[in-house]
Amino acid sequence: MNNLISSIKKIWFSPYELKIKNKAFVRHGALLKVEFIDGRTGHADLHPWPEKGEASLKVHLEKLRKKEFTNLSLRAVAIAREEAQALAKGINMFSSLKIPLSHYLILDIENFYEAEKLLSQGFKVFKVKLNHPLGRQTKKLLDLMRALGFAVKWRLDFHVNLNEREWTDWVEEYVPNINSRYLDFIEAPFHYQERWWLKNKQYPLALDVWGGENTLPVSTLVWKSSRKNTEDLFKRWSFFKRVVFTHSLSHPLDQLSSAYFAARFYQVHPRLEEVCALVQKDVYEKGDFTLPDKGPFFPRLSGPGWGFSSLLDRLSWKKIL
Repeated sequence: MNNLISSIKKIWFSPYELKIKNKAFVRHGALLKVEFIDGRTGHADLHPWPEKGEASLKVHLEKLRKKEFTNLSLRAVAIAREEAQALAKGINMFSSLKIPLSHYLILDIENFYEAEKLLSQGFKVFKVKLNHPLGRQTKKLLDLMRALGFAVKWRLDFHVNLNEREWTDWVEEYVPNINSRYLDFIEAPFHYQERWWLKNKQYPLALDVWGGENTLPVSTLVWKSSRKNTEDLFKRWSFFKRVVFTHSLSHPLDQLSSAYFAARFYQVHPRLEEVCALVQKDVYEKGDFTLPDKGPFFPRLSGPGWGFSSLLDRLSWKKIL
């Protein structure tokens, strides 16, 4: 970490907004341009989620002005360093890398009617964000599971929303009606506590938070490269039977960096390759950086680095460090 910080010469930022489709809600983030003391420059995305306990974008930027680094901003600098090295060589980040397929993310299952269209595009795995009213959403999920059968594998994400009583009630009422052959995993139904996870080990639970220092009784790890150092995962991957990479529902630059680290990891561990969450489809309104829609296949951009050089050069950058 100290070596990374000492290698920084200057940092600029360019704020952006992401408008969620069909909702009057806007998410805020900033792209960073980082110049290192060796003269190389790279870019990364800084997109906090305050509703998940992270500091606001304003706090991250104010700390950078004081030469203080949060975990999120330091991770962004490390990602920018990756591009800086590729740009110096004039090569694309994905040269010689195979990018895994992606699942389709369903944010509102009660108003989801696109299954047949998505199947025709090649999607074979759907991930559902389950919120309240949980009972109504689960019933719609069960209807879709029965209708689509073996055409789709399902991943369920509860956002750590349930307490022990709510989880127990949901399991007892609905799990007997879920065909286990259609269910891929259940992500983060509640906060990790070893007692709870051991008590529910008969279910295909997936963990999306991992400190890297302990062995956990779960088989599936959901990994966000914008939040965690992938080098830690390279050292401790054997703790898990499955590792699924995902973006952080942020800027397309985050999609690219998430795809890059996923491709690198599976290049070393090809037997672990999974359908991931790298494609970000039907979440935000289209913008200048929106990636081409290739269904579950991740689009490859031409040009060195991330492939966004012409767009990044046209942004208005403000020096912050």
